[in-house]
Amino acid sequence: MIIGLCGYVGSGKGAVAEYLRSKGWSYYSTTDVIREELALHGLAVTRANLIDMANSLRAEHGGGVLAERILKRIPAGANAIVESIRNPAEAQALRARDDFVLVAVKAPAQPRLMRIITRGRAGDPTNLVELKALDERESYDVNKSGIQIKELVELADKVVLNDGSLELLRERVDVMLATIL
Repeated sequence: MIIGLCGYVGSGKGAVAEYLRSKGWSYYSTTDVIREELALHGLAVTRANLIDMANSLRAEHGGGVLAERILKRIPAGANAIVESIRNPAEAQALRARDDFVLVAVKAPAQPRLMRIITRGRAGDPTNLVELKALDERESYDVNKSGIQIKELVELADKVVLNDGSLELLRERVDVMLATIL
């Protein structure tokens, strides 16, 4: 089975992925594919470069290119997580596998901001105004080749709410898993 994770920045996709990894699931990330491409071009790994490279790859090779590259790496029959799905075409590419489930991780803005600040990544929002502006930019892309989190969340097969403790999130993931396994 392949579980694809989508959601806004700081929603807890990484926490869900880490929990599934602890249960023996293999891990893949669209962001890692982009990082590899940046390295090939000698570019620094910055949020702006990641977004620009992803958009460039999608425009040149089609919207599902990142997922298509990951699918080639996932052994048949493996339980795998694909984190950071950001475009509906990526989800569509992963749906080529009958055992794919798209899971949206949702969380309110304030807890997301606290997680973002705690992890301390360069270029991340530092206040609610910046977070809401980033959410708006990542919600919808008129060119269809960019980040479209809003549409992905609407397309999700399952939703996991992350509005409490890490323990509660794990319990909710277990409940979700019970409905799809």
